[in-house]
Amino acid sequence: MRTPLFVVMLAVGTASSARSDTLLHVHHHEAGVDVTAFLRQFLSWGVPNGDNTNYLLSPWVLSYRYHLKHWNLRFGVGGMISDVEQPDYSYSNPTETTRRKQTELDLRVGAERYQELSKRWQVFYGLDFRPSWQYSQNDYHYSNGGYRYGSDSRQQDLAFAPLLGLRYHITKRFSLHTETSFAFMRSDSELHSYTVPIVDGYPPLPDTRQRTGSFRTVFQTPLSVIATFDL
Repeated sequence: MRTPLFVVMLAVGTASSARSDTLLHVHHHEAGVDVTAFLRQFLSWGVPNGDNTNYLLSPWVLSYRYHLKHWNLRFGVGGMISDVEQPDYSYSNPTETTRRKQTELDLRVGAERYQELSKRWQVFYGLDFRPSWQYSQNDYHYSNGGYRYGSDSRQQDLAFAPLLGLRYHITKRFSLHTETSFAFMRSDSELHSYTVPIVDGYPPLPDTRQRTGSFRTVFQTPLSVIATFDL
């Protein structure tokens, strides 16, 4: 069963104690964390056939806001590191290993204007600058003709993204929000391909490098849930 995101936010808020006073921001600092990975263990909104894939997650795991009057300065950071050594199946010697490595760093800095729709609901809109860097290495894609084929790649993305979001205040300090954005992104990448002889006497082959640049637009669906707390 798919549960719309705003229904989840409303249910959480309804379960909290009712208050008669307004729930506007009264603190300057706000910390946030993406809780989508936690919630999707129990719900399956927007997931085709219940397939819980990573595309639901926003790349900014941690976030920070500095509150001004009707404006926020916003920052976000995320990333991942994976480094795995595995047996080199192209060799008969089991002590030989190959490496699969992947790293990523995602940053976000921007500004947003917000407006209270009611005591608990808030809408916000703004603009982000979003740089990111990715690196991947795979020493063993396949082996053929006496060689093992591997590659490593680097990519840098620079984007500007208008955004629109909806926040639900649960208490004066605690809230949930989601947002959508449409990013205009420039990407530059380099692919380095190489071979390793796995048969004695085979000569080394030259490496190849391929550089590409592209421009694309990226739409972020409002499926991630961010929990925030005013400090």
